[in-house]
This record gives sequence, structure tokens and C-alpha cells, in this order.
Amino acid sequence: MRVGVHLPQLGRAASPEFLIEIARRAESLGFDDLWCADHVAVSR
Repeated sequence: MRVGVHLPQLGRAASPEFLIEIARRAESLGFDDLWCADHVAVSR
């Protein structure tokens, strides 16, 4: 089974620096995939 991590796409957690940190941490922990939603518009 492959297991992945869903990346944040809004707010402070979606900064490029934090996304890189999350990706590196996920890789070091052995996760297989990174996911990010591709919605063009987000309702609030």
C-alpha cells in the first residue's frame, strides 16, 4: 500500500518554505506521495 500526505493550499501553511519543509519531512518518514488539490476557486 502506498501512503501520501496532502499539502496545505491556503494560509500561512501554504508558504513555499513550509511546503518544502513538509515535503522533505514526508520523504524522510517514508511517505510515497504528496498531494495538493487543484481547485481553481475556493468558496468561503
